[in-house]
Amino acid sequence: MEDTATWEVAFLSGNPDLPVELPPGWPHIIDWDTVRTSFEDAELSEDGFHIANGIATVLHRYDPALLKNFLDFDIHKVTYNKKDKSENVADLVIERDKNHVMCGYYSDIVFNGDRCKEWDIRVKYSISCAGRWVPLEYATGLNARDTSRNAQSIAENGAMLTQAMLVNEGWEESDRAKIKTTCSKKLQ
Repeated sequence: MEDTATWEVAFLSGNPDLPVELPPGWPHIIDWDTVRTSFEDAELSEDGFHIANGIATVLHRYDPALLKNFLDFDIHKVTYNKKDKSENVADLVIERDKNHVMCGYYSDIVFNGDRCKEWDIRVKYSISCAGRWVPLEYATGLNARDTSRNAQSIAENGAMLTQAMLVNEGWEESDRAKIKTTCSKKLQ
């Protein structure tokens, strides 16, 4: 039997909106500077790498004010889109529309003359009134054709997506990768 280490997860403290004491299923900011040092030859743990933690970490590292907007339900919709023009690199999208969250990597393609999204991976969650993230769907393929509503499958794929966002530093811009964000207030 091969001996593998577990990828230990440390969370940032000091954010009153996301206390580290919240249980799994609520968002936390991963202390990526500490965690990435133990990444090599490690096994992925779904608990610490819940998609809520991945999204909170990416948005916080990009702009703490954007994370605050994402958590503010007076803001109807928040979108984060990292478009990368590098060869064979998918684009990252994070979106909250009311209490529904979608996150994934996709490529824009043309299929039968129509522009479509081909999803490498996409997860959808609902945020409960208490703030807990509830799994809804995992999808891949052209226009998210291949889907699963199995909670365990969604959690596993969300953990892989979180790992990809962290390892690829989904908050970093470059000459080839640009980030666009939008926030829409609720109509009064």
